[in-house]
Amino acid sequence: MSVAGGSDPYQVLGVPSDADEAAIRSAYRRAVREHPPDRDPEGFERVRDAYEKVRDPAAAAYALLDAPVPDLPTPRVAPMPPPPPYGAAARDLLRTLLASGAIDVEGGRGR
Repeated sequence: MSVAGGSDPYQVLGVPSDADEAAIRSAYRRAVREHPPDRDPEGFERVRDAYEKVRDPAAAAYALLDAPVPDLPTPRVAPMPPPPPYGAAARDLLRTLLASGAIDVEGGRGR
């Protein structure tokens, strides 16, 4: 395998772009055996860079487009308002039930 596959990290590793993790890992290990860092440091560097790009889908997509990965800001979400006090909700429910006659305070039973 030659690692001169250009900037396409899938081509450098010799796998299709829809390869699963096991196939990518296997191709990476095979490429490292063919280009060990002590004998072919440049080839090893290309293989390692390709593997890192393939493992990060966003980086791989930008690598295919030959564009730098933008540093996007983290989206901000408005904080949720605090819930109303549970005592107020229970009090309102009790008032509604009493007003409707669903419960009787004197007898302690509903209709």
